[in-house]
Amino acid sequence: MSGEPLPSTVLVWLVRVEARWRARGLDLVTRSGLTFDLAGDLREALEGGAAEEELVAEDPAAFADRLAEANGVPLAEPPPRRVPTARAVITVGLAGALVGGAVSWVFLLPVSYPLLDAAVGSPVSEIGSILVVYLMLGACTVASAAAAIGWSFRADARTPRLLRFVTPGIVLFGIASIAPTMGLAALFGYSTSAAAVVLEALLVAAFVGSGIWLGHWVSLRHGPSGLARSGSPPTHPAGRV
Repeated sequence: MSGEPLPSTVLVWLVRVEARWRARGLDLVTRSGLTFDLAGDLREALEGGAAEEELVAEDPAAFADRLAEANGVPLAEPPPRRVPTARAVITVGLAGALVGGAVSWVFLLPVSYPLLDAAVGSPVSEIGSILVVYLMLGACTVASAAAAIGWSFRADARTPRLLRFVTPGIVLFGIASIAPTMGLAALFGYSTSAAAVVLEALLVAAFVGSGIWLGHWVSLRHGPSGLARSGSPPTHPAGRV
């Protein structure tokens, strides 16, 4: 067995297996021993011609549990895990977006006032300035929504894959919301009144929620580890179980 480093996809999977053992109460010495042995088995499997996709196809949490049990290692009860259903992901994502929007409203919007004041009188400059402000607010909102989803479902090994689809969905639908939101703002004369702000926020939320739903829907149907799949194969290519 050579000392070649593991490919990144396999290494990430191995890290998640080790994280599952840590979450289920395995001490450092036991975890380190199991992780070292598993890393060697994975490396040998790769050298024997196993495909990376085959090695990481199984849910790492399920594999970690089976491997520990096969080695006679007692496991503590797993922590409660929130299942990333479409409704849960949309709810958490919109809540995170709301927090991000509130933070940007309080801290970023006041910074943009000089920019908006300087653009008064020039339609082109006024529209450009408002667009820049929307992009600033949007970036904060997207980051907050993605962080909320990632943190809320951090115990689920499928969450990184989910975020790879949900985050672009939020961005694309957020961008798509700019034109209608700016049109609505124009109807209100770019007012900062509570009614105008609430209506604009609801419009953006509808777009963002649609983007989250689409990202979740695509993730359901993407790859062997998609959210719609469950269960584990009886054996692993590394040969440990």
